[in-house]
Amino acid sequence: AIEDELWPRYRQLQQAVLGQIERALRRGQGEGVFDPAIDAEEAAIGILGAAYMIGQTQFEGKPKREIDRYIETLVDRFRARVPARQAAVGSV
Repeated sequence: AIEDELWPRYRQLQQAVLGQIERALRRGQGEGVFDPAIDAEEAAIGILGAAYMIGQTQFEGKPKREIDRYIETLVDRFRARVPARQAAVGSV
């Protein structure tokens, strides 16, 4: 059946994409861009799920500003939090 052929290939693709997202998150954690307390494997699953929804909203014709706001909210969830004092010192 088609399911027997396609499902394993889909899962293989999905695992490859999850691996890429996870590696990007870990690299960002190492560079101080993403919060080191975030579980990169779990976050990758959430990001991939969000990507499907972003695609769907684009196909539905949602305004770009709404999609951009959603993406910004998602990315902000993973950003490293820098104490205000450090941020001020670092920006001088």
